[in-house]
Amino acid sequence: MSPIRRGTTEPQLYKEPKFPPPSPRASTVALILGGGESDRRLFPLTQKRALPAVPVGGSYRLIDIPMTNCLHGTINKIYVLTQYNSQSLNRYITRAYGLGDGVPIGGDGFIEVLATTQYPGGARWSEGNADAVRLMSWVLENPKLRNIENVLILPADQLYRADFENLLIYHREQRAAVTIVTHPAQEHQVADLGVLQVDPATCEMVDYCEKPRNAREREALRLSPEHSKALADGAPFLASCGIYVFNKQFLLKLLREHPRAHNFGADVLPLVPEAAKEYRRAAEEQEAALREAAAARGKERDSTAAAAAEEKAVRLIPYRVMTWRLHGYWADVGASLRTFMAANLDCLRGATPFDQFEHHDLVLTGALALPPTDMRGCHISRSSISPGGRISGATISGSVIGPRAIIGPGVEIRDSVIMGADYFEEDLRADATVASKFSNGSSTGSENEGGELPIPPMGIGAGSLVHGALIDKNARIGRNCVIANRAGVWEAMDRVGVGLCVREGVPIVTKSAVLYDGTEL
Repeated sequence: MSPIRRGTTEPQLYKEPKFPPPSPRASTVALILGGGESDRRLFPLTQKRALPAVPVGGSYRLIDIPMTNCLHGTINKIYVLTQYNSQSLNRYITRAYGLGDGVPIGGDGFIEVLATTQYPGGARWSEGNADAVRLMSWVLENPKLRNIENVLILPADQLYRADFENLLIYHREQRAAVTIVTHPAQEHQVADLGVLQVDPATCEMVDYCEKPRNAREREALRLSPEHSKALADGAPFLASCGIYVFNKQFLLKLLREHPRAHNFGADVLPLVPEAAKEYRRAAEEQEAALREAAAARGKERDSTAAAAAEEKAVRLIPYRVMTWRLHGYWADVGASLRTFMAANLDCLRGATPFDQFEHHDLVLTGALALPPTDMRGCHISRSSISPGGRISGATISGSVIGPRAIIGPGVEIRDSVIMGADYFEEDLRADATVASKFSNGSSTGSENEGGELPIPPMGIGAGSLVHGALIDKNARIGRNCVIANRAGVWEAMDRVGVGLCVREGVPIVTKSAVLYDGTEL
């Protein structure tokens, strides 16, 4: 017997309700790429920590950027893929984004760190970012991700602000198998970027070249003056940000059929246009079937109308390779130490996502229960000072100072990044004497013989000079030290074991280094 609806006199057949497709939030999982051993571009900052855990902008970590963009964009299913030194990253994510109360973000969300592991049949480490996703592709077939349609691939070494909710809506509306996020690029930048050729009428990717080196490759990708103004704000090239939205099945098929494709930029993207042709054929067959179904019901509608009418009942096959323009500031801080330094100092100009006046869209980070920095008799200009520090009689200009930074009297800091400390030192007496084992096996910046050594207190000692330098966390720098590249050295790694080095012209004091009074770089 057919069920009868209330308020009717005639029996009516029950019809299965047609539910709309899942929302972008419900149908998307984000994979944040945390780097591996082969990524040595930020060494020695990554010597003792994973790339996403590197401090940036004072009180933030690199992982805060993709996490903030995901959570503001209603994406609450997030995996962070790492391969080495993931302990500090695990600790930070647990503290900053942990679900200690047992209530997942947004009701069904999660944030998990996945470290690459070896297992029978897969006893190897990943050899690139695409290979890292391949080795962890089993998580995409987890039952709790059964409704996932799209995979958002995010690097962990960039500074930007993006509306991912708008990106995912665009990706769905365009029936894209892949959407590549792009940004304008100048002539001097393209040698280090992946450059795209785009159809200006549809914004579909036509061609792609990873790091074009010669003039012929560049000219083939150069935008015309008209298209340059419309697509790239007048810049001659359009480059990939390394941010991609993949249809999940399309991504898994690509990685499975091309096991030697280790990197998304160099290996996977050049394969995408050809792989999308198969999906295009399937989409055309689907549209033909929809037209036939519409005609069978006596309704004359074209392919677009028929597809729109059936969209609630049939998931249309994606097949296009689209591009989506990222507006505003973008910096690849993981490209080199110089770009990392420049991006940190850009924070002082309000150009980065850390702009304090963007109060409606703040960067999320772990809460710091620290008092304001105690500053007495200082001269500070164009600088950012994080909480928890103690600065006495110092001169600081154009610099970023991290949390718990201790800076003594007479210190001069200019155009530098001081990352601060992870903890407060229990004993700040200037002449505290501790056993040499305190240094945990590492030497010091100036040789000092004897069984016991007077270790300088945490921070930067009185009368020291720091120019254009990067001081990593928990460093102990004695009195009257000089950390500056006065000789213009480009690379010097012979003293990295004792806590000092120069990379790309930037003098660096490594994490937990101990430099005695009078040390000079």
